Amino acid sequence: MLGAAAFSRDGRLLALVRDQYSVQLFDLATFRSLGNLSTPDEKALQVLEFSPDGSQLSAGCLAGRVRVWDLRRIRQRLAEFELDWGLPALPAAAALPQAALRIKVVQ
Repeated sequence: MLGAAAFSRDGRLLALVRDQYSVQLFDLATFRSLGNLSTPDEKALQVLEFSPDGSQLSAGCLAGRVRVWDLRRIRQRLAEFELDWGLPALPAAAALPQAALRIKVVQ
């Protein structure tokens, strides 16, 4: 479903399905696009959800698969090239409670 959306719990990020292969992230304080997350092997992205701490974004597709992006790792890689989003840092992986690592199955 084009246009599916999810907000991070802290209200800083919006994820929006752009097309069947990509999700666009927005900084809600400035309405600036932070970038696109793409998946060449999934079709018909339908449902989006952030992890409780906002460090991961999952997308469910029609085929019953779930794609998970680790936003913390993406930001670390961007920072290596001085391209990070400029938002406050996400919590370290070791600090996450076990419940935050669960993935909800989308049907």
